[in-house]
Amino acid sequence: MDHNRRKDLESLADDAPAILASCKLAQPWLKRPGDIFQCKTTAYRPGRYYVMGFNPGGKGDAGVCLQSTLEQLPAINDKKAKHPLSGTRVYGNLKKLACMLRAHDPQEPDTWEDDLFITNLFPDASMGVRAWKQQNSHRPARDYVSAVWPLHQQMLSVVRPSYVIAFGQGSRDSTFRYLWDHLKDEDSHKTWDQTMNPKTKALDPTIKSFTVSELPVLSGTLKNVTFIGIRHLSYHAPSDTLRCLL
Repeated sequence: MDHNRRKDLESLADDAPAILASCKLAQPWLKRPGDIFQCKTTAYRPGRYYVMGFNPGGKGDAGVCLQSTLEQLPAINDKKAKHPLSGTRVYGNLKKLACMLRAHDPQEPDTWEDDLFITNLFPDASMGVRAWKQQNSHRPARDYVSAVWPLHQQMLSVVRPSYVIAFGQGSRDSTFRYLWDHLKDEDSHKTWDQTMNPKTKALDPTIKSFTVSELPVLSGTLKNVTFIGIRHLSYHAPSDTLRCLL
């Protein structure tokens, strides 16, 4: 394993539990099933894309707790491990998305499973958005986003993407909507409807986007990061119209 990546993984394994434990809202997640990465650890390095779902799927009542998952991160052998999403409903469409993204990075090798960084907005496993909301109903969703965002700031500072691609872009409870609510510029006075990008509106109005000119992360600021919302990959293949924004 590359020395710098091991160091980054060890830092994440050390810091993530403290980040989550520091907030009463996120603290219970450490004792429940969950995961931080939805990709191989080889992808935890600088790259153009940061792909994000809502949360890990699962009943939430079985499996390894998040605390243990984090402790094991630096010891994972990706040469032997399967992709974490292999065999799931999302995997096939995720591969199509990766091929689409790779077309814009001709220098990248054809090894998307090792290269594409994928995570979730929340590391807390559940059977779906509705179940997750019932399980975490103590406060509004925006409070949970604020609680977990420092963890994403740490990962974003390593990946340093130009694009964050959220699969799940519904107008109420979705990864993209929660990101927009958390990161939108309060002075811009833009409405939710204005996340529909003019470049894609005629061809595929389901694709939404907004750009953050300065995105604070753990180590400084990322410039002009574009957040793109697409339909959930568990149910829909990525639209070719996405290419208009990349």
